Amino acid sequence: MTRARLAIASVLAATAFGCSANVSASSGSGSGELSDADASASTAAIIIVERTVGDATRGEATARFLRMRTRPTTDDALRVVGANVDFPAMGTCISLATLGSPRPPEPAPSVQLLDVGTVSMEANGVQTNLLARQVPDVVDLVSGVVYARATDAELLPARARYVLRVSGVGGAVDADPFTVTASAPSDLGDLRVGGQDARAIAIAAGASAELTWEPGAGDDMVYVDVNAATPTTLPLGARTRDTTVRCAFGDTGRATIAAALLPDDGTLTVHRLHRERFRARGIESGEMRFDFAKVVAFIRR
Repeated sequence: MTRARLAIASVLAATAFGCSANVSASSGSGSGELSDADASASTAAIIIVERTVGDATRGEATARFLRMRTRPTTDDALRVVGANVDFPAMGTCISLATLGSPRPPEPAPSVQLLDVGTVSMEANGVQTNLLARQVPDVVDLVSGVVYARATDAELLPARARYVLRVSGVGGAVDADPFTVTASAPSDLGDLRVGGQDARAIAIAAGASAELTWEPGAGDDMVYVDVNAATPTTLPLGARTRDTTVRCAFGDTGRATIAAALLPDDGTLTVHRLHRERFRARGIESGEMRFDFAKVVAFIRR
């Protein structure tokens, strides 16, 4: 039995929280099954730590270890399992409905979510065990195990050193044990909109939203999701569609969202995205992604 080496593809993403479905490790030989002997298979892994503060606080840690048949389709594979997040070009905004528009048809990747034993994460001396969840095959494309844990945001702190421990496992797909560390960024400090403390704010009719905050690391990213408090009214019988607008910026401490993109009332969810790559025993390359957000309610006046 050859030893499957876990590797990670560098991916720009973030969060939807957790996985959108539960997936299950399959020991049979269905068409979605990848064998150790498949020399063309590649592997990828991504660890995501998310926390959101505002009127309600929440946190979640997710770990996925993926194996697929074709090497160039990592982004597609992550999209299949709900781990990919799309962004507009830096300095621009676009609706999520447009970002999620159908792409030219391509062969869907066959993805296996690997069982790597037990997975835990420690920060500020507090350990959080991630729960292994088995997911049913998705039309023979996805099978395996995803590790996730929703928890209090305080247990996934900002500006802390995280230790990820993987026990490893033998069996159909061997995986080495490993331990890696990464440093989480700060929350968005001194976040203001139009000079107002970012809680519940008022924005003048016809005015843009001028955001300021304490700048982060030079290679970090800030993205903002603009959501209306009241869903857009659609014609009778029309499909519900996502009316969220997403804007992407460098973590420079300043950003502007045009007035035309702001509803009469709603929320701005401001995310700081920080990524760290790592190497460890049994891993050619890896990535831990931190997505820390603040929710700001606003109204037009």
